[in-house]
Amino acid sequence: MNTHLLQRVEKLAGDDSALEHAEKVQEQVLRSILKANRNTVFGKDHSFCEIDSIESYQKRLPLARYDDFRLYLELMKAGVPHILLAEDFPRWAETSGTLSSPKLYPIPEVMAEHFGRTLAKIVVSCVEEEPSRKFLLEGKMLMVVADVASRYVAGKPVGYISGVVSHDVQQLPGMAEAFTPSQKVLAMGDWEERWLELTRHASRENVTMSCSTPPILLSYFKKVISEYRPLLGLPDTIPTIWPNLELITGAGVRMSLYRKQYQKLLGDQVCCREFYCATEGFFAYQKDEREGLTPILNHVFYEFIPLDEWNQMEEPHNYKTHPLTRLSYTRVSLNTDYVLAVTTPGGLYSYIIGDIVRFIGPDRLFWVGRLGWESSVAGEKFNEMHMSMLRQSMESTLGVEITNHMAAVKDDPLRYVFAFEFEESIDVNTVVETVDRSLREVNAIYDDLRKKNVLKCPDIVALQKGTFDRYIKRKQKEEKSLGQIKPPLFADSALIDELAED
Repeated sequence: MNTHLLQRVEKLAGDDSALEHAEKVQEQVLRSILKANRNTVFGKDHSFCEIDSIESYQKRLPLARYDDFRLYLELMKAGVPHILLAEDFPRWAETSGTLSSPKLYPIPEVMAEHFGRTLAKIVVSCVEEEPSRKFLLEGKMLMVVADVASRYVAGKPVGYISGVVSHDVQQLPGMAEAFTPSQKVLAMGDWEERWLELTRHASRENVTMSCSTPPILLSYFKKVISEYRPLLGLPDTIPTIWPNLELITGAGVRMSLYRKQYQKLLGDQVCCREFYCATEGFFAYQKDEREGLTPILNHVFYEFIPLDEWNQMEEPHNYKTHPLTRLSYTRVSLNTDYVLAVTTPGGLYSYIIGDIVRFIGPDRLFWVGRLGWESSVAGEKFNEMHMSMLRQSMESTLGVEITNHMAAVKDDPLRYVFAFEFEESIDVNTVVETVDRSLREVNAIYDDLRKKNVLKCPDIVALQKGTFDRYIKRKQKEEKSLGQIKPPLFADSALIDELAED
């Protein structure tokens, strides 16, 4: 084991003592962010120097969406300094546009440290859970991530958050040796050339860990075997190329949905761990095999708005005037859904990122889904969590393995259509009843709509194996970029028809 690397990783990871003093730590984080940026244009506009508590902050700062920062960001994109941030920042990060058109955010240097700390917490907890995993620190973490830089704004490179922080984390003291490929390879512009060069370098390394979006990493592994293996003269399988690869980390989608695929590919011993992040920051990590993620409290100041209150607004843009409750971390209730707002070192203040979260236990957070990222034809509000529960119910009930899924709505008659990519062929007629029953179990309003015959029995489309993988590759070629591409969970029925013909 690399003792020096272990010490550096443990130091970077720190501990979770912040959870024991959550209220104090969260107020310190808020004060630190406001103090650092009190002389910015935004800080002066909102009298940061007069704020002395969480209560006074919430009275002074309204909840905000991206458009509320747009004028400030336009000045920053024109190169004007000290607008939202006092310090200069080296990069921009662009979102994947899950809810709307892509957004641009300034990324300060500290974001790479926050990313490194999140990964370090996962590695340390994984080793603490099973000490025999100390060998992980004898190897490197394989980074299969999005573009580091695709263009420039105000002389600063614009990339996707996974690529940006994976590149810059290697600049932390002593951490370059922990990752592969090098910064030079990660910064290559053409993603296909980058993947090939990545494989050329990483295939010579002792890779014990990886970091990527779960479906992207699977797509990469398939490309390694089908295309790069013959070109580079590599062994026939991923376990023979990287026999010590045992820790898979990822974000962007629910890792639990892909665990079986990784176990099938790498063996039952593989440890799959998820972390919760967005372009705006790094929020939580999976500490063990129990359900839920452990919040990281010393990066970001959090506010939680009850989802029920949010849904009572007549118009979504009324968040600035509607009397919404803004709870701090220590005042949340269990098993209640909240809209998440964050104040970050990246110049965002009480910013609604669009995520819905739920606390399922003390210091245990569960990502439920996204505001507006749901299907609701008659009030059922079928969301990402329901889709996950449906998939898990189908796999356990039918004994099948689902690699990917998608939903849409069709008229005449009104019903849902679900597209599933099964690992093995299956008779869809045996699936319909299970899907319908599972939906009725996880969503009471859907059950009521079925009883009243408002919604008909769903349609099932069994997609050919590899359909979603081909969809991702096609999108990559169309966009000429390895962005943060994820197939939509809820789509237009025309896309499902297109995939069915693939």
